[in-house]
Amino acid sequence: MALSRKALVTVALAVLLLCAGCAEAGKKKANPGGRKPGRKPKPSNGNKPSKREPDVLTVTAAAALGLLNAKNTTFLDIRPEADYTASHIAGATSLPKNLVRQAINTGKPKAPPAGKNILCYSAPAAGAKPTTATDESIATCLYFKTSGKYPDIQLYALAGGFPSWKQAGYAVEP
Repeated sequence: MALSRKALVTVALAVLLLCAGCAEAGKKKANPGGRKPGRKPKPSNGNKPSKREPDVLTVTAAAALGLLNAKNTTFLDIRPEADYTASHIAGATSLPKNLVRQAINTGKPKAPPAGKNILCYSAPAAGAKPTTATDESIATCLYFKTSGKYPDIQLYALAGGFPSWKQAGYAVEP
């Protein structure tokens, strides 16, 4: 049985319409706003960036050197004591990250002075990305912010941690 060209086009069109209808019927109806029925929409900020300054500023090794030279920032090496003893930024103080909260709350080990800005730095674990050092430093610096004992200081985290400082060729102490 041979179909005419007109009949073939008509059959093809009918099949396409049927398929489109089946696909549309299989879809769930979209929930406007993605919320449950009866719930009010949450207010939106329109996805505008926050005008508030970040609690911890991430700085490069060059910017950190400027802070060190200005002598208004305490450099905290938050790596384990053994790593600090092996090598650290010249003039930095050792305060391992696992002792930071204790130092803030009890003063032992000695906490940094409340009147100076604080820069925290770490080093990534073997095989980890350099950003892990930055993330650790930011998280540790936030302890100072949330303690309420350091209200008027600026907190900094060294981008890339101690390896970025050494790579820049800045002064280290053994």
